[in-house]
Amino acid sequence: MKKLLIKSFLPLLLCLGQLWAQQPEPGQVGSIEISGASPAEQARLERELPLYRGSVVDGQSISTALERIVRYYADRGYPFCTARLTTLDTGDDGRSALHFTVERGQFVRLGEVNIEAKRTRAAVLYRLAGIAPGEPYSERKLAKVNRRLITSGLFRRVDSLQVSRGRTRSLADIDLAVEEFPGSRIEAAIGGGGAQGRGLAGLVDLRMSNLFGAARSATLSWQRPGDGWQSLELSYREPRLAGFPLALRLEFAQQVRDSLYSQSGL
Repeated sequence: MKKLLIKSFLPLLLCLGQLWAQQPEPGQVGSIEISGASPAEQARLERELPLYRGSVVDGQSISTALERIVRYYADRGYPFCTARLTTLDTGDDGRSALHFTVERGQFVRLGEVNIEAKRTRAAVLYRLAGIAPGEPYSERKLAKVNRRLITSGLFRRVDSLQVSRGRTRSLADIDLAVEEFPGSRIEAAIGGGGAQGRGLAGLVDLRMSNLFGAARSATLSWQRPGDGWQSLELSYREPRLAGFPLALRLEFAQQVRDSLYSQSGL
């Protein structure tokens, strides 16, 4: 389904096959060295690996370490990264010196990001999906795209994400189609004076979601049929305030049944 994702794990599978053929005897870690990683990257990797000084060395822990090294780089623009255990030397004290080698491969950025929608703006789709053209390729981010779009509440259907090679080897294109929920709803039954001959009498309901394709929403309700019953509701939601990831919601609610019952809010 995801050609680029599958290709990125083929070298890992081959490496794991070689590893299981070796099946080192359980021992303890004495030291770890990762060639091809910067000092800062090695420090971060060592915090994520299941291997540390004094831990048990076996086939399972080494295969997990290799997988996490590959995933680390695949989330930072290197989907074709490979990692292998080059040497495993065990001293007389039973402690092992492990030497991993990393080959990053081609650095990849996102090329075209095509999220097909009828009304929602491209910038809003990028923000909701958490990806945008030009940023480093990240398998972790791509794995979260569908869930992020579904949980936004704007779409009734989100198709499977497709990854393909872009115009050059250093670009990966993204294709995805979504279907929005209906964006408007209007109901009306406005009379000429209500049950007691007063003002606008009743049952107006206006609900609009994804206003202007910007994920904004508005709600307007009004009721007053029968024996003095009244109700009013106004609300508006701005999902992004002045370009910052801060949502603003304005609400107003009022209910009046008779002289003994009333409720209002803001």
